[in-house]
Amino acid sequence: MNAKIVDYLRDSIKEKGIKYKFISEKTNIEYQRLIRIFNQNAVISGSELICLCKVLNIQQSELMALIDNIA
Repeated sequence: MNAKIVDYLRDSIKEKGIKYKFISEKTNIEYQRLIRIFNQNAVISGSELICLCKVLNIQQSELMALIDNIA
């Protein structure tokens, strides 16, 4: 499930043209941590997910749709 969520977030970042540096500054998630999440399949915590969704303007319903598609 982590991979689907990270893929969704990565696609949203690319679509919006946002840089990881900007996300790092807005979320207070260290840049290197973001790189590990998006490029090295590190597990994303709930608090990190909430921060990323706020910055990317992703609604909870969008994430729930991903989970529904897994089941």
